[in-house]
Amino acid sequence: MLYVFKKAKLTETDHSTKEHTPLNATLLASLIRTVQYHSNGSMVPFVRIPGSNPDLVNHALNAGAGGVVMPHIQNAQQASRLADLARFPPRGNRSFPPAALVGENQFATPEGTSVFDVWNENVAVFCQIEDVEGVKNIEEICQVPGIDGILVGTGDLRMSLGLESGSLDGDEEIFTQALQQIRQATSMHGLPVMGFGSNPQLIERRIQIGWQALIVHADFSSIYSSAVATISSCEGILARVKDTSHGSVRTKLDSRNGTTNGH
Repeated sequence: MLYVFKKAKLTETDHSTKEHTPLNATLLASLIRTVQYHSNGSMVPFVRIPGSNPDLVNHALNAGAGGVVMPHIQNAQQASRLADLARFPPRGNRSFPPAALVGENQFATPEGTSVFDVWNENVAVFCQIEDVEGVKNIEEICQVPGIDGILVGTGDLRMSLGLESGSLDGDEEIFTQALQQIRQATSMHGLPVMGFGSNPQLIERRIQIGWQALIVHADFSSIYSSAVATISSCEGILARVKDTSHGSVRTKLDSRNGTTNGH
């Protein structure tokens, strides 16, 4: 999901505005650690946090998230505030982490660096562009120090453009031009583009226009797809067993009938 990682898991949280999925800080931290534990550290949690909420940014990163993304970024000022929230001074204004998080890590950093230097260098900060205003200001957003990439929210972007709602894609000129404008700005400033690819055709189209990272499943769709696959597999097994069972019963009945008639 995040281009710098082999595997990533995007988690949504918002306790106040309920943008998509309301999570409190405790549940958020638990989800992040669960992802890390069950993936044996191979999957990196990446958290979407609505609103410039320093508490939620801190909770996500302190729990071990590899990065954060904030939706509806519309200008450079908002992007700059997000970048500051995710990094410690002097590069930002992230609050001091729990002492236990620093712990022995402070003695395991490369020579001449602190844990804060390492954390500042390795956090990924993405702006989600999904409004007309964000597209208009995309070049200045991409120039903000500390912004590492752009996530395109095509669903909200289409609605902001006055197009069909409930769709993540389309061929309308105003929509394709907006995507092109975003890609040109990110290419110019060396930033990756991430977005949603809900089916093979859409994934191919996004790759063709230069997107480097794709979100291919949401939590609901993953659960649904898994359930459908399991049910389909079970139905196939049941059909084979029924055919075999009926065949055996039929053979036995025919055999019995033959023996009876012979007498």
